[in-house]
Amino acid sequence: MPVTSFVSKIMLRSFIFLFLFAYCGVGQAAAYETPQSAYDRFWFRSTYPYRRSTHIRVSMPLYAGATFTNHSATSASLESKLGFAGGLGLDFYTSRRSWSLGFDLLIITKGFKTGGVDYSVSFLELPILFRAYPFENFAIQLGPYFSPVTLGARQSVGGVSTDVSSQFKGDFGFTFGVRIMKRIRYQANWGIDLRYDLGLSTIESTMEIKPKTFIAMFLLDFRL
Repeated sequence: MPVTSFVSKIMLRSFIFLFLFAYCGVGQAAAYETPQSAYDRFWFRSTYPYRRSTHIRVSMPLYAGATFTNHSATSASLESKLGFAGGLGLDFYTSRRSWSLGFDLLIITKGFKTGGVDYSVSFLELPILFRAYPFENFAIQLGPYFSPVTLGARQSVGGVSTDVSSQFKGDFGFTFGVRIMKRIRYQANWGIDLRYDLGLSTIESTMEIKPKTFIAMFLLDFRL
């Protein structure tokens, strides 16, 4: 079995295991925060029995932003390119949010330019991120990601675009960064998510390209 295929299967099974582990509510909740407005107090009281019984809280972040690539290759000189990043996730955390475990589902473009040819490559990316909160609204995040599916790849030369999806394949690696959030309501936050994807596999065999991508996204985080 190829090493890339073997590692992808291991990471996929780890993703499923950690998701179920977090969903089962492992951990103890700390003291609950007290909402201020009448609407927030009603929401707090109506969901309190559920949150107390599970000992874990769940939020759903929505992402939208941009990517900036810095790929490396052994047999070609590559130029950086801007792209798109967006998606959603599930974040499992205790009441004071001193730590959290996040599972994201993102659509990410990791393009590049070389020899006058413009490449645009899109991936379906699944990051698993452990987040530590040294401060209330600031998190350091780190974890693996894998992209088992290549959504599409096109090359453009002189204004003519051609599908080259067969030349590219999925990748896996590690992602790390920071997250800054600010509360807008008791059950919602907005913020900025900054990450760096460090690819460990080649996404194109001819030029032996290993992806390296900076990702900056705005986020809206809703408590479920």
